[in-house]
Amino acid sequence: MVIITRRRGKRVKRIPLLEFLHRHYDDKKREGIDKMALSHAHDVLKNSKIRDIDDIGRSALIYKVSLLHDVLEESEMTPEHIFEALELDEEEQGLLILLSRNIENPDGSSYIDGIMNNKDAIIIKFADRISNIKDLIQWVKSDKRFTATSLKLAERYLKETKDMMNLYLEKYPDGLTNEEFVPIGDQWATLKNLHEELESVYKKYG
Repeated sequence: MVIITRRRGKRVKRIPLLEFLHRHYDDKKREGIDKMALSHAHDVLKNSKIRDIDDIGRSALIYKVSLLHDVLEESEMTPEHIFEALELDEEEQGLLILLSRNIENPDGSSYIDGIMNNKDAIIIKFADRISNIKDLIQWVKSDKRFTATSLKLAERYLKETKDMMNLYLEKYPDGLTNEEFVPIGDQWATLKNLHEELESVYKKYG
């Protein structure tokens, strides 16, 4: 695991989590719909269903990383700066790295394989994809057509989501019923329904 330490000779100002998020997203909006970008982070937190997780430590971890899941891909700050400013511990850093496409996994695994090897990463990734598909469906239905960008997203989400769901069942055959995997089973069912709805929208407008 790659752990970020203090940069020699420089002191990074500590930033409270919610203040950091407001600075990061500012007044940006989600593409294609009238919705603040910051609300996506809160949607992912809601979809992570941390109230269903009995372990307080895991709930706290998922709470923080759900809100931060996009920042390493979007921020102009370096990962080192972000980790230090938010005082993220080793586990938080590692989980955030797993969820970031722009940082190679320390063990060399692919982006999706890395996520599927970590249950907390699965929870956050499924929560993120639920939010993204819902927003994309709203975008296309509102426009009554696909744009070049929304079409590309739809095609990516249709393939990647199906691959993720199948890989999850291959890796965890009892992952929809075993209480050890709560709340992933509920998320998987939601994703299945959303994937079918997106397929319908794709056939209608694509």
